[in-house]
Amino acid sequence: MAIGDKVQGIARRVLRQDSSSSRSPSWLTVFLLVFLTSSFVQGTSQKSAASPIRLTAVDTIIEQAISQRTIPGAVVLIGHSGHVVYRKAFGHRALEPRPEPMTLDTVFDIASMTKVVATTTAVMQLAELGKIRIADTVARYLPEFGENGKEDITVRQLLTHYSGLPADLDLKTPWQGKEIAYEMAFAEKPATPSGSFVYSDVGFVVLGALIEKVSGESLDRYATGHIFTPLKMPHTRYLPPKSWRAKIAPTQYDEHDHMLRGEVHDPTAFRMGGVAGHAGLFSTGDDLAKFAQALLDGGAGILSPLMVRKMTSPQQPPTSAALAGTSTRRFPQIAGTFSRSARSGTPVLREHRSGSIRRRTRSSSCLRMPCIRAGRGMRSHFGPR
Repeated sequence: MAIGDKVQGIARRVLRQDSSSSRSPSWLTVFLLVFLTSSFVQGTSQKSAASPIRLTAVDTIIEQAISQRTIPGAVVLIGHSGHVVYRKAFGHRALEPRPEPMTLDTVFDIASMTKVVATTTAVMQLAELGKIRIADTVARYLPEFGENGKEDITVRQLLTHYSGLPADLDLKTPWQGKEIAYEMAFAEKPATPSGSFVYSDVGFVVLGALIEKVSGESLDRYATGHIFTPLKMPHTRYLPPKSWRAKIAPTQYDEHDHMLRGEVHDPTAFRMGGVAGHAGLFSTGDDLAKFAQALLDGGAGILSPLMVRKMTSPQQPPTSAALAGTSTRRFPQIAGTFSRSARSGTPVLREHRSGSIRRRTRSSSCLRMPCIRAGRGMRSHFGPR
């Protein structure tokens, strides 16, 4: 069983018992971010609402994972009924060139959670403003995308990974720059028929271009101005400044034997200059807790409650296997929660042996996005199913 599943199971049992007198079901959201290290995120303000003795079982799980060299360290936050009930740092955020202890304010490359925190949220905001209709074809907004059999692909299909687009852009040949990436993405041919699930970073590269075209702002400026600043997430951004470097968890050595620290790990996002719809964000456990709480609170001003419900409702084609909201085949959702477990793209330091780092080429095992469904009252923005 994965570390995140173990922590989630313990916390849910404890918090369910502590809230047994409440008529409304308790919520628990646990994010497991395995970048350089692991991070479990949720909550806003710290307040004791569960037995600290019973939650010490979480310590055992994390300490065992560290002792077994599965991870070098972790930041764990567990929220319940609007409050943080558990918040603790373990182990190290870095092992080379010298050991550095993990701290609660460690900044992580959150890899494919960029899709959730920035891109999907931005698309939903623009849909709520009537600037995008999820049922529309992408080519309506980006005409250059409508070639090579992609003229009927919809925004909804990009968001749910049912567009048939391939997993990633070609990285075998040298290229550099965001505009080149957009041109390559627009020229792609579907790898499978639309309606088939293919987890696609290319789809979210296109969504990044769509956000920029419709909003008139660069993706990083839009996300900062419309998501991170309103939610008071000061340590969440693309392209972290050098002043953050000491707090950033390094990921791995690149092909030039350079340790990536404050530079995006994802190779496609790296070639795009660090800002992309599928990867590139950096954040802390506390900031991601604010984002999670905003969803649980019905949008907290950045989205309406109705839009949050649409964002987290099943939206796969009728012929596909049932999926629930933010769930994936690899990372199942626990019913009744906004839940996400992530192993995203930074295996270095997860497999160190005898104190050394095992180098690997950059790779990414990503997450599917929250799904979106049109409903009554939203037809003007979403259109018919």
